[in-house]
Amino acid sequence: MTARLEKNADGILPRMLGIYDAVVAGGGVAGVAAARTIAAEGWRVAIIEPTGTLGREIVRARNLFVRLSRYAGMSPTIAEFYECLRQRKGWFDGVVDPNVAALAFDDLMSRYRVQVLFHVWPSNLLKEGQVVTGIEAATKGGYVRMKTPRVLDASVSGKLGKFWFESRPNDKKGSVLHLIYNGVTGECPSERLFLMPEIGDMKVICRPTHWKSEWRISLILEINATRAEWFGLLVDLLPRLQDEITELKNGVLAYVADDVWNVPDLRISTNSKDDHIVGYLEDTAGKPFALRQRMLGDPAIIDGLTLAGTWLDGLPFDLCQEETSIVNAFRLGDFVGASLTRQKT
Repeated sequence: MTARLEKNADGILPRMLGIYDAVVAGGGVAGVAAARTIAAEGWRVAIIEPTGTLGREIVRARNLFVRLSRYAGMSPTIAEFYECLRQRKGWFDGVVDPNVAALAFDDLMSRYRVQVLFHVWPSNLLKEGQVVTGIEAATKGGYVRMKTPRVLDASVSGKLGKFWFESRPNDKKGSVLHLIYNGVTGECPSERLFLMPEIGDMKVICRPTHWKSEWRISLILEINATRAEWFGLLVDLLPRLQDEITELKNGVLAYVADDVWNVPDLRISTNSKDDHIVGYLEDTAGKPFALRQRMLGDPAIIDGLTLAGTWLDGLPFDLCQEETSIVNAFRLGDFVGASLTRQKT
């Protein structure tokens, strides 16, 4: 994907926003971890994030149940995020406060002087030949340019990666929407299964959070669904939830997650032959999974674009393994960031 750098009506190119050693497209958990790792080497780093918060998997999707203390020794970013979270009193022995987590992610980026640009969307790569020279991005005020020899695609959709490399539809499907109920009394019920003739079965899982009388209700489908599609389902689903889980009748629906937690729609493969192992994640069976350099890019195709998303071909991902998926995202960013800094000449 190459920016054409078209001039506006006044004959002016998109505004140059800055010069960086690396730009990370996407401020989710992996993007934040990669940015921290790269910036720790003294590089000038920027993150462009379409929403108004970092760490979308935790902050916006409301994935709260991650035992960070257990994994702090395995990931430098987890260790520092855990420290920031505790300093802001947003850690409750295995449960993350998502509102405080947003501040902790900001603290972490400030610590390394990473420039975070919210409400900015990656548009095109700038390049000379097959070498990256920058990125063009869209803002509410128009297009801007950022000069950099390295762009890391950690976006939700693989916006840049799917243009340059082979992509295919993901055979696996799944979608989770988290709801927060306050003022609930009684025992949290076990897992329930709702029959949904139009879309298939829906699994419902209830878990109490740290806060008194607060439950997180997880609605899980075996298809991919947007937040708008979920809202269409909630009209009829919420009364049924209260009929099936009577404890909710005494509570109040306080929050519907800003982001849906979806299985990636596609898989992106670089077809590179570089089998060098850059680190190990955990697969869905709890076994080590080798993250290989060939999964992250191919300089023979486009030199300077690195990939770091859940859509990487072969990357283990299971919606129902909340803790493993979040920890893998942190460690993916750690490993990709470290791999990128090792390549600097």
